[in-house]
Amino acid sequence: MLATNSCCIPIDEIAAQQPTVHISAAIRTAEETFGAAYNDYPTTLGYYAQWDGSVVLVHVVQVQDVDNAIWLQVYVDAHSGEVLSSINFIAESGVRLSSTFQYF
Repeated sequence: MLATNSCCIPIDEIAAQQPTVHISAAIRTAEETFGAAYNDYPTTLGYYAQWDGSVVLVHVVQVQDVDNAIWLQVYVDAHSGEVLSSINFIAESGVRLSSTFQYF
């Protein structure tokens, strides 16, 4: 049994700890899904809790495309190869100075 913030998850709902999808395939999936390139930030394995109560083993991969303001941390299922989620590190903000708009 694994305890999380507000519930307990039965062990049989937690994915096996050895990935069946190689990290190179996970990187390729992340790149193709978001149209950005792997940025050489070290990949990790982790667990991702799903809304249905299951816990999935994931490859955590960062991809970037500076020209198109894309920088994502992508969670790729380490058993199915499916993209489960992503975090966008780029937050667009700016300030209006007289009649021009400048981005930071």
